[in-house]
Amino acid sequence: MLVLMADPNWKKGFYYDDLPPHTGMKLARQIATITYRSGPEWDMRFGRNLRKLPDAEPQRPDKPRTPALCPDFLIETYLDHQGEEFCLKYDANSLIYISKAMDLFDLTAPALIELGLEPPPPRAGPPPLPPSLAAHQASPMPSQYHHLLSHSKSHPPPTNPPVHLPDLAAGLRPLSNTPVLVLGVQSDILFPVEQQREVADALRIAGNQMVSYYELGGVWGHDTFLIDLKNPANGEHVSTIVCASQEDVENAVFSAHEVFKAGVWSKTPAVHRATVLSNLARDLEDRVPDLAKMETLQTGRAIREMNAQVRLSCIHSDSREYIIESAGCKVAR
Repeated sequence: MLVLMADPNWKKGFYYDDLPPHTGMKLARQIATITYRSGPEWDMRFGRNLRKLPDAEPQRPDKPRTPALCPDFLIETYLDHQGEEFCLKYDANSLIYISKAMDLFDLTAPALIELGLEPPPPRAGPPPLPPSLAAHQASPMPSQYHHLLSHSKSHPPPTNPPVHLPDLAAGLRPLSNTPVLVLGVQSDILFPVEQQREVADALRIAGNQMVSYYELGGVWGHDTFLIDLKNPANGEHVSTIVCASQEDVENAVFSAHEVFKAGVWSKTPAVHRATVLSNLARDLEDRVPDLAKMETLQTGRAIREMNAQVRLSCIHSDSREYIIESAGCKVAR
C-alpha cells in the first residue's frame, strides 16, 4: 500500500482526471505476488533460468551473455507480466481502502468494545448433529458430540504466548460451543502458520472443545488452499506430468519460427496445411485433461476452471471444419 501511495500519480487519491498510478500499482502487485507462493516453489518453477533472448538479439556461442539493467531471469519476466496486467485492471483507491480495512480487522475483546460492539453470548450447547450423522444408528449423545469434532494436528503450546492471546480468546468466546475447523499452511509467508495456531489456541482458551486444527504441507505458500491436489469429482490425484523439458519446448518453438521465417509453411499446399492444423487441434483436444492438470500445478487455480480455460484455448471441431472448408479440400484422417 505504501509503495502505491508513493507513486506521484496517486495524488492523494485525486487521480481520476489524470494518469492513474500505474507504477505504484505494478510494484504493489509484484510484491504481493511474491508473498502468495513460497521460495522453494519459485525455485522449482523458475530456478535461475534466464529469459530467452528475442530474435533481434541472437546468442552467440563464442560470446557470453551480457547482463543488462532489465529483467534477465524468467522469474523477473513473470513478476513484470503480473504487475503490468494488474495495474491496468484495478482501481488504486479501492485497493488501498480494502487493504486498510483488512489491516484494521480485529476480533480481540478490547477492539470490539472500542467499536461499541457487544459480542453475542455463546450457544447454549453444541449444535444439532448433521442429518447424515444423526440418522446413523451409532450416533452419539449431544454431550459427546465434541469428541467427534475435536481433532488436531499436534503442535506444541507457545513457549511465549503473545500478550493479546487472552483478549483474542475473549473476543472468540461467542464461538465456544460452535465447531470450528482451522487450517494453516506450513509454507505460507502471507499468513504464517503461527497465526493459525494462535486462533486454534485462543478458541480452546475460550472453552471451545470442538476445534479441529490441521496444517497443510506443500510448497505452494498462501495459494495452497486454491490448488486441487485431488479432484473432488472422481477422487483422482493430480500429479506432475512431465511431457517435455523447458529446453524441448524452447527448441520446438524455435524450429517453428524458423519454418515460418523460411517461408516453408506458405509454400505448403492448402490440403497439407489443413491436415496439419486439424491433427494438431485433435491432439490438443485429446490432451485437455493433462494440460489442465499442468496448468493447475503451474498457476494454483482450480482444476475445473483450468479445464474450461484450456478447452476454450484449443481449436475445437467447429474451427477444424472452418479450416477444412477454407482449404477447399477434404482432410486425410
